[in-house]
Amino acid sequence: MEPKALFIVLSTLLIPVGIGISGLGIAKIIDSGYSLDEINHGFVFSGLWVALGVIIFWQWLTWFAAHLISFVRAYRAEQIMFNCGMLIIALCFILSGITSMENNPLYLNVCDCKKDYWGIECAECPGLSTPEGVCSGHGVCDDGVLGVGTCSCNQGYVGANCTICALHYTRDDNNNCVCERVWTGDQCEVEAPGFDNSQYPYVFCKRGWTQTESIPTTTSAYWTFPTNWPVCGKCSPYFGGHPAVECKPCLGWNGSLPMDDENVCNGHGSCWHNDAYEKHVWDCTGTDCAPGIPQGGIKNQCTPSWDICEVDTDCPDTFNCAGRCRSLYGWPNGPTEAWDKEYNGNVCRDSTECNFQGNPYIGSILPAGWDTEGECTERTCCAEPKRGNATCYNCRANDTYVDGVRTAYGPIVMGRFPPACDECPGWDNDVDVNGQTICNGKGTCNPMYNKLEEYTGMECKCQTDIETGSQWRGKYCECLATSIYSDTCQKCVQGFYLPADVGTSLTANEAKEAATACLMCPGSEKGTGVAACNWKKGLGGCIYADAVKKRKEDESDTDFSTRLTNVGKCACSNQLLDIPTVAATGAKCDEAPPNFYKMEIGSDWFMMSCPRTLPLGVEVCQTIAPNYIWDYIGTDGTPRQSCTQSCGGKPIEMSMCVDELASSQHNYLEATFSGEWNFLDDNNKVIPSKLEQKGVCYCNGNDMLPDPNMEAHYYRGANGLCTKSKVKY
Repeated sequence: MEPKALFIVLSTLLIPVGIGISGLGIAKIIDSGYSLDEINHGFVFSGLWVALGVIIFWQWLTWFAAHLISFVRAYRAEQIMFNCGMLIIALCFILSGITSMENNPLYLNVCDCKKDYWGIECAECPGLSTPEGVCSGHGVCDDGVLGVGTCSCNQGYVGANCTICALHYTRDDNNNCVCERVWTGDQCEVEAPGFDNSQYPYVFCKRGWTQTESIPTTTSAYWTFPTNWPVCGKCSPYFGGHPAVECKPCLGWNGSLPMDDENVCNGHGSCWHNDAYEKHVWDCTGTDCAPGIPQGGIKNQCTPSWDICEVDTDCPDTFNCAGRCRSLYGWPNGPTEAWDKEYNGNVCRDSTECNFQGNPYIGSILPAGWDTEGECTERTCCAEPKRGNATCYNCRANDTYVDGVRTAYGPIVMGRFPPACDECPGWDNDVDVNGQTICNGKGTCNPMYNKLEEYTGMECKCQTDIETGSQWRGKYCECLATSIYSDTCQKCVQGFYLPADVGTSLTANEAKEAATACLMCPGSEKGTGVAACNWKKGLGGCIYADAVKKRKEDESDTDFSTRLTNVGKCACSNQLLDIPTVAATGAKCDEAPPNFYKMEIGSDWFMMSCPRTLPLGVEVCQTIAPNYIWDYIGTDGTPRQSCTQSCGGKPIEMSMCVDELASSQHNYLEATFSGEWNFLDDNNKVIPSKLEQKGVCYCNGNDMLPDPNMEAHYYRGANGLCTKSKVKY
């Protein structure tokens, strides 16, 4: 047979062989159940390249075999060259494909295990054969051929098979691990409200909560004792709120113990803690009811908010969840009427409050249990609070005390506001009239809260000036801004000042204010402008730039500069010829000069003068009583001095008044006075008990006059002054 015919026959016979081999390979792949997660395209193309080379080689081999077994042994030159070329091409395809495979290898997937089996041997995960299932149904097994077969337990479960409750967890009625009642949070890591777990497992009630009972602890795999935990079911006195949420201390608590009316509300009000709210608002009787609260309180009231609730804690604002009494049965309107599923509609908080309180006769004609079929439904959050919120009310002025015991409450004042009875900025009860010191009369006082709705204090909301249209600004509304975009002040309220620009003022020969913020005059540190320099007591006033005015004639730069730098200081009163005589000294005009003293009445004080206090020339004082001289500043900023005498005699020689200096500095008296003074003993030492009463005159019992032949004696007369008794010649 010719080689060509034989080649065709062999090629035809090889076709079904190739199809069979391909089908067998596909069947093997299917039977393995193996699938590639990812196909390497470089490997696929390399395989196709090798396959193409094999096909070419197989064609050459078939041609060679056909000629080998044919009866024609001769080869034509062109056939030999063609087929040798095909062999070379086939080898090139095969070798290049194999090289490409090495550069693009195919990584085969490892045969995996079924779910909940692990390892090379695909062993069972823990608990697979149990009714609860893998990891007791409370975890996930690390399965798969590469897994290690361990359980990753859900939150709250531990153990090899997740059968143990973790620390702080216990079993509930459904046998699930839940937080112990003294813990809360996503991981039971937060103390539940009211509990002090610092000594866990020993648990106590936090300050603010009161223990109402003690119940057994839940079973724990980690400890045996204690056997009981407290129930912190009530807020302590002077704490308000729902004990399951928070018991807040009364606002304005100064930290002192015990907590009482003296230590809360800044000592100037009453607190709505739970006990007080219960007694005076919620369930009150008679005179115990707060103003505006009806007899019986608001217990049976509920203004619905239409926020659906089940328990009080669903109502974070009022802790008051209530419903209306409804029933499957209701009183029929007539003998032939059916029970209309109505009831009395009373406010209720429990279904036990909703029943007919029936009688035997009606019970005989109605189904069993008719009288307990009432149901508290339509539950909604009520607008009326059920518990105190620890805020303050009835903010008042200073109470009256006698020997440390409160004898009377202070009156209600407008300068202290709820919720903590804090003072408004600028308010001063001692000098206020009709609230003009609140925000210095340039704003309103408002309580402020942070993002957590926690009270932070009282602040001023300053008003707009009607005349200029500018805004009053500052913590105390003390500054009238130059514009809406600037904090520079063009004007200050009384008790605040703009300092003088000394350089500009010297050039202009008149006082010029600096462009700056308003500064406090002495005495206005609490923000009360009218309290500066004790102005309301008539003891002084703050010096402003416009009071300095122009440079005086022949006034030097030094003197003018001194007056300019005195802007913002106090010009204390020095009315020594007026009735009543008034004078003061000190940076705030709150100190008594010689022959003056403070009379204290409760928490207040007044400046008083000694009997017949009269001005005495400074030159005279420099000679006979230099200690009686004091410095002060005039209203125009000019430094000045003054001196007085009192008690009707020459100071030190004839008379002495018990003033601030005499009552406090006994060394001064013993060094200055001698002779027969009634406040000195035989050793010329002060008798303190005789100087306790201020404003009393003491007279020299043996004062020698300039003429040695003359001797005068003085005594305190009925008018309290030193009077000459006799003169000896």
